[in-house]
Amino acid sequence: MKKEDLYKAVGDIPDGYINESEAFQKKRRYRRSLWLLPLAAAVAILLLWPKHTAPGITDPVLSPMVLAEAEMPEPLTDITDLERFQYSEDFFTWWEDFSKRRNASLDVNSPIGSFYENAIPVLLGNSTENRIVSPINIWMALAMLEETTAGNTQKEILQALGVQDTKQLRTIANAVWNACYDDTPALQCLLANSMWLNGARSFHTDTLKVLADTYKASSYAGDPSDPAFTKMFQDWLNKNTKELLKDAVSEEEFSSDMVLTLASSLYYKNSWAMRFNASLTDTQPFHTPEGTVDTEFLHNTDHYDLYAGNTWTAVCLPLADGGNMYIYLPDEGHTPEEVLRDPAIYAPMRKTATPANAENDLVVLSLPSFDISGSLDLCEILQELGIRSVFTMEADFSPLCDEKGLCVSDAHHAARLIVDEEGVTGAAYTEIAIAEGAIEPGETVEFTVDRPFAFTVVHADSSILFSGIVTHPEK
Repeated sequence: MKKEDLYKAVGDIPDGYINESEAFQKKRRYRRSLWLLPLAAAVAILLLWPKHTAPGITDPVLSPMVLAEAEMPEPLTDITDLERFQYSEDFFTWWEDFSKRRNASLDVNSPIGSFYENAIPVLLGNSTENRIVSPINIWMALAMLEETTAGNTQKEILQALGVQDTKQLRTIANAVWNACYDDTPALQCLLANSMWLNGARSFHTDTLKVLADTYKASSYAGDPSDPAFTKMFQDWLNKNTKELLKDAVSEEEFSSDMVLTLASSLYYKNSWAMRFNASLTDTQPFHTPEGTVDTEFLHNTDHYDLYAGNTWTAVCLPLADGGNMYIYLPDEGHTPEEVLRDPAIYAPMRKTATPANAENDLVVLSLPSFDISGSLDLCEILQELGIRSVFTMEADFSPLCDEKGLCVSDAHHAARLIVDEEGVTGAAYTEIAIAEGAIEPGETVEFTVDRPFAFTVVHADSSILFSGIVTHPEK
């Protein structure tokens, strides 16, 4: 290429690409991704690619390529030991900031409550097996999907999400994301979002910018049939779920007609505020639907809050950050599915219910440890929740691109939760593909969870991170 031609090509580069390139170069000094293809060649291709599309629309790219990486918060501290962190200045700085973010989310996120009440029973369904989902992870993925839609398609998603309009949705999504993202020795609650684009198509960059700014969604482009692009996607999912869902991730692949796949992930690790004594852990019988089995049980005696409904009793297990895990034990003759259909279970989570026991009562808690996982095809479930047109040829994706005849072709969710003496560890992801075509002791109460039960793990801002039913804790 002649020097004059090179100058002319550089002169034709949109200002947005130059700004993104400068930002990326600064970012690269601090963050390296070993799984990317040689970056220099990719940048050169982007800068010199001929302009065939109007301003505000992405140009075609080769496979695979990073279009934009969202700015993620840096870890607050270099301290890795929990006890050292709890007695450091960094802890008090974090806690003050955490409290502000939690309260900001509590001020605006109440509309999500209707989504929890409607979606959780449908998502968990009826089965004799263990089941688990991450309601907030699915909500966040659907919120991203809403940003790509218009017309009746958009209205159906907004209604299912429990919000009035896109402005309110963005306010809530941003507040929840900020409240739930923490990376400290005391709490790891890591949310990540991404967009995976068919590089042969053109997309509206304004929508991609909203997704990056509001949802911290990085954008990647490539050829869906290229194994390297699929590996990038799988690596992203494994990295952001700390490889807790490797089996499910290994089955994730792009279809050849994929136009866009959006992904949302969650990794969570928190400690009990009232620790279980590992020396008390023993084996006890648990009554599964098929019979009694010996199961490892955790034991503790402390001032736990108990709540009572018409057909259930619940115990609240405080977590170190101010969040809670609720264990809902159905009364004899009733099922966990019935419990999850009772709107009264959400009152304790919203701090609008009064404990059934006295503040100074001691609860002798016996709880099975468990490690459960599950995956779901969301297509039929989302339609049951009222999101229907997005699966048809009537779907409107005009904010995303000018192509007609696009629809959601695939929607998957996977989640896992581990409960032991130390605390709670969990992960989840959702992918949606768019394709063409010191108190005086009171009474002592025993709470033994020895039969199928329901649970929720609730963040300090009231977001339901995980919900599920345990029928076989030994599995």
